[in-house]
Amino acid sequence: MSLSRLAAQLCAVQALRGRTLVGDNVRDSETGIIQIDADGSIATSLDRPFVNVFCDDTLAADTLRRDLWGGGRLTMSFEFGVTAAMPLVTPDGRYLIDSETDQIATAARAKPSDAQINILVELVERQIRACLMDPGNPWAELWREFMTGNYRVESLRGASDKDGLRFGARRLRVTADLLPDLPSGSPIAATSTWRRFLDALPGSQIETIAVEFAAMLGGADHEDALDALRRRYGLTRDEAGALLDRPQDAAGVAAAAPGLVIETDRT
Repeated sequence: MSLSRLAAQLCAVQALRGRTLVGDNVRDSETGIIQIDADGSIATSLDRPFVNVFCDDTLAADTLRRDLWGGGRLTMSFEFGVTAAMPLVTPDGRYLIDSETDQIATAARAKPSDAQINILVELVERQIRACLMDPGNPWAELWREFMTGNYRVESLRGASDKDGLRFGARRLRVTADLLPDLPSGSPIAATSTWRRFLDALPGSQIETIAVEFAAMLGGADHEDALDALRRRYGLTRDEAGALLDRPQDAAGVAAAAPGLVIETDRT
C-alpha cells in the first residue's frame, strides 16, 4: 500500500465534490462504471452524471539502493460521462426541477443531440481541470502537493449509441511524480504535506481514516541515526554501521550514539 497514492486520490475526490455539474456524485475507485463491449460500444449503469477517480499503475525506477518508499510516476484517472436519460443536477448535488411539471428534469426530455451531450462532457472536464488548479480549494492544494513535478495530461474520448441510448464519456489522465511515502515511525514535521493532510481530516467527509493514517505513519519526535538509515534506504545493520562508524557488540548490534539523531523535515 502506498499512503501517498491513497492520500492523493482522497484529496482529488474531496476537491471535486460539489464543484462540477455532477454535484456530489464523485466516486472513489468504483469499478465497472463504464463498460466497453467486444464491439467497442460503451455503457454505464449509473443513473446520474458522474466522475470516478482512481489510480492506475505506478512506476518507481532507478531507486536509491533498496528504497521502497519512493513515489515514482503515478497516473491518476478521472472518468466521467452522461447519457441522454440521466437527470441533471446542480453543482451542490440537487436535482434540477422542471418549472412547468415540477418533475425532475432529465436530459431525455429535451432529447439532446450528440453535440449537446458532448458539450456537457467537455464542460465537466473543464470544471475538473479548473477545480484541481484552484488556489482557493484546500483539498486541491493538497492534491498538488502529493502530485508533484511536470504533469503529463491525456484526455481520452468515448461515445456510443447502443440500444438507442446515447452515451458520452471521457477519461482525463494525469501523470505526475508522486510524493514519496514517509517511512514508518519517522517524525512528521509541522510544515510538511503529511501534517497538513492529517490536520485536514477532522470534520471532513473522510475523517474516519484519520486514526489509521496516523497509526501507519508513526510520527516519532526524532529517530536514532542508524535506525533512520536502515528504515529509509533498506540498509543492513553492517551497511548502516559502516556509514556511521559505530562499533558493534558480539551480537552485531551497533552501539548507541548519545545525542546523535536525525531530525527530518520530509514533505
